[in-house]
Amino acid sequence: MKLTKTVYRKRGKMIIKVKKLRENANMTQEEMAEQLGLSSANAYSLKEREERRFSLEKARVIAKFFRLLY
Repeated sequence: MKLTKTVYRKRGKMIIKVKKLRENANMTQEEMAEQLGLSSANAYSLKEREERRFSLEKARVIAKFFRLLY
C-alpha cells in the first residue's frame, strides 16, 4: 500500500491520515465505523476530521487493519 501523503510529521509526532488510508482502500466512512465498532459514520467522521481523537485501542485496530504494524 502506498503511504504517500498519508504519513507525515507534525511537531515531532508521526501523523497518519486515516482518510487517505480509507480512500485508498475504497472504503466508506460507514464501513470504517463498522470495522471500529463505532455507533455511526458520523462518529467516525468526527475522528477522521480530527474533531475527536481515536482511542489507543481504535488506533491499534486501524494500524492492524491497514497492516501498519510490523
